[in-house]
Amino acid sequence: MNNTPLRAVALVCTLSPSPKPSSSQLLAEQTMAALAEHGVTGKTIRTDYQDLDKTPEKSAATNKTLAANTAHLARRLKASPYPPAWMSPHSTRQARSGPAVPLSRRSHHPGSCE
Repeated sequence: MNNTPLRAVALVCTLSPSPKPSSSQLLAEQTMAALAEHGVTGKTIRTDYQDLDKTPEKSAATNKTLAANTAHLARRLKASPYPPAWMSPHSTRQARSGPAVPLSRRSHHPGSCE
């Protein structure tokens, strides 16, 4: 087992300017305290909201990639919905898997987990 100590960073992005209290700050501090109970060390970093005149290039590129990935996933899900219809809780058992067979009567197949 790896005994490397765990470290964490809680990044608080809030619209409340410092030093005004922030519920996000409180949540981050509570999370870090809970992690400390398990031997995790770290710190909380709070950023203040700023209006920017221009979107940073890295942010624009990341947003463009995120939009492309989201559109790709949407097209894939439209073509092949997940979960498949036979897994839907609204479909009938017969349509999903055929007649119900008690576990005790199912045959064992080599390589299956039991």
